[in-house]
Amino acid sequence: MKSKLTASIVLIAALMPGVSAEAGAMTKALREAMTYVGKKFGKEVAEEGAERVSVRLTRLATKHGEELVSKAFRKVGPRAGRLVEQAGDQGGIAVRLLAKHGDQAIPLIGRTTALTTVARYGDEAATAIIKHGTVGEQLVGRFAKEGAEALAKVTPQNGRRLAILAAEGHLRPEMMQVVSRYGDRACDFLWRNKGALSVGAALTAFVTQPGPFLDGTQKLTAVVADATVKPLAVGVANNTNWTLIGTLVTAIVAIASYLWASSRGIFSGGHRPSVK
Repeated sequence: MKSKLTASIVLIAALMPGVSAEAGAMTKALREAMTYVGKKFGKEVAEEGAERVSVRLTRLATKHGEELVSKAFRKVGPRAGRLVEQAGDQGGIAVRLLAKHGDQAIPLIGRTTALTTVARYGDEAATAIIKHGTVGEQLVGRFAKEGAEALAKVTPQNGRRLAILAAEGHLRPEMMQVVSRYGDRACDFLWRNKGALSVGAALTAFVTQPGPFLDGTQKLTAVVADATVKPLAVGVANNTNWTLIGTLVTAIVAIASYLWASSRGIFSGGHRPSVK
């Protein structure tokens, strides 16, 4: 096996001055990349064939740029060429992801829908999907740019929590904007207070100024209580028949006055009968 790898590297070196006509003339940067790939991924190069790898490297570099393609091959090896070609029209996105994320990008590149999402929402979407898998892809698809920015800031555990909140109907775009600013702190708060945040006034207060709530200087329960009691008090006041109450109070005062006067004999000339 060792002699096979050595032979592969020797073959690569022999190919450097002039590869096949299909590959075209290799630049110095591509020759250096090919030599590096041969040393690091000797087994894969030997299995695929050094000339075939060099031809693919040169062809893709012509199409997508030397720097990106060289980085992709250096990180992933000969597989990079096959993956980029399999991506078809999205090959440019695939090579960019491989150059930046290496092996971590391979599962993403294998899914056409994920590549489409990255093409639409950019590198933050790629980071979200690589970090959170299918959960990330679903949330970015639902919340677009806000989803990508938020997921890039939270742990996989909190990514799953966000997915659960979304499935339960508790997650809104404005909440994702808060998560994109405060990361895991905001996600933990949403998870603990999902019931309270279903109250419109509480949600508005939180997304408008999330800092005091996250720091604990302002309590969400107080906002919820205020939002609940105030409308109730206003409703009671609005539905009260004040005319009727006024009439009753007047009648009660009149009766009380009459009873008080009667007890003192005011209505019998001011004299009480004597007791003999």
